[in-house]
Amino acid sequence: MFQFWTNHLFANPFQRIEVGPPPWDSLQWFHNFFADIHRLSGFWALLAAVILVAYIFYRVLCVISKEQRIGLFLMAVAIPNFLIMNTSVVPEGERQPFLLLLAIGAISEVILANLKHASSTKPNNDLINSNPK
Repeated sequence: MFQFWTNHLFANPFQRIEVGPPPWDSLQWFHNFFADIHRLSGFWALLAAVILVAYIFYRVLCVISKEQRIGLFLMAVAIPNFLIMNTSVVPEGERQPFLLLLAIGAISEVILANLKHASSTKPNNDLINSNPK
């Protein structure tokens, strides 16, 4: 089914596709987050979903570079969650993996904002020591 979707995606990305080929043509879902988004909402929604997921993983990598322990924990949750998203029917009823991935992205943004705020409010010792009285 995944190969069927990718073949149709690359052949004509803007064409609406149905679940198939036989013997899977009786199913209603691809059981893949990206394939089902493309089937239901079209190419532009697929592109937005890919960009969103890529951005979340990029921000988690930024957290790993600054706070390794927290970032690795978030990545350890995000990767299996992403794999679950690619084997379940997210748009119909299994929204929990997608919502968890969005929560991981939000947590990453909060951590990075707090780290940026903490580094900007730290007194600059070089400026203090360079001004003689």
